[in-house]
Amino acid sequence: MRLAPRFHFGQTMPLAVLVLAAGLEAGAAGAPAAPATPIDLSAVANTDIEDDGIAGNGKGGWSDEGVNDMFLYPPIPYGESAVNGYAFRILDPAKNNGKAVIMLKGRKLASKPEQVVVPVENVKGKFVYFLQNSVHSVPNQPANYLAATYTVRYADGTWAEIPIRDGIELRRWWVGRWYDNSGAASWPIFIGQNPYSMKWNQFVAVYAMEWANPHPDKSITSITLKSAALCSPAVFAITIADAQFSNGPNSKENYKRPPEVPAGYFDKKLALEQEMVFKEMVKQDMTKGPPSHRSSRSTRCPTPRSRAGATHTSAGGRATWARWNTRV
Repeated sequence: MRLAPRFHFGQTMPLAVLVLAAGLEAGAAGAPAAPATPIDLSAVANTDIEDDGIAGNGKGGWSDEGVNDMFLYPPIPYGESAVNGYAFRILDPAKNNGKAVIMLKGRKLASKPEQVVVPVENVKGKFVYFLQNSVHSVPNQPANYLAATYTVRYADGTWAEIPIRDGIELRRWWVGRWYDNSGAASWPIFIGQNPYSMKWNQFVAVYAMEWANPHPDKSITSITLKSAALCSPAVFAITIADAQFSNGPNSKENYKRPPEVPAGYFDKKLALEQEMVFKEMVKQDMTKGPPSHRSSRSTRCPTPRSRAGATHTSAGGRATWARWNTRV
């Protein structure tokens, strides 16, 4: 595996470039001052951030909940980003066979792997950062239960374990208050809404977890992500760096309420959901004829503006209808 190149946000520049940069808005890029190494997840990513439009069919992406996925406004950018001073590289699923994140096993996503080993080619750093959240929360668990364990392995054969606790290092993707956080353990990086969270006036977030490496002089060769198989952890990116991003000058640069979703922004997504659910109904011989010949009330899929619709009897239809009438 090829070592991901380091990208340097604060490297020395020629004087002419510095003079030009002085005229720009200070801190506009929100970039950390020290070099960071984004770890390549392309070989181990196993899930798209978007679903196929039918909830509960076992075929879609993200948490398999239809358009209740990570297609957000504001959208999550692919590629290298530096938000609130945290540097990450997020995979573009269109360039990686539809895979963008590592989704681990949980009670509701039992088909996902319980653990994934992320190869790292001898990278040193004082801190390791994980961009992550979790889906499908599990009821009746003690506060801050152990949701996962990450194991960092070094070139000399030693290792260090990181306990990942629900609500501390690993926060749930739906959040009632956009500003909720656990400090350096879970700092909000991307905050927005999808069509379903809009219905409940909730937000969707992805957080950065900062871990102080107890052996910064040792080369890291792999990181094992292991779920406790309760909720499902989702890891978007991993970065190793010497800089402490949580203590940087830009840590609160984008720490603010996300903007309102523009009218019509989710229309295509909702139309896709309607189309996919109808196709599933036709496949299961639940309706006859083209959509234009059907009663709009008996076959219409619920949307944020209109939730009228029949109770579907297919697995995907039931899950889609239930999602509109039950809070995540």
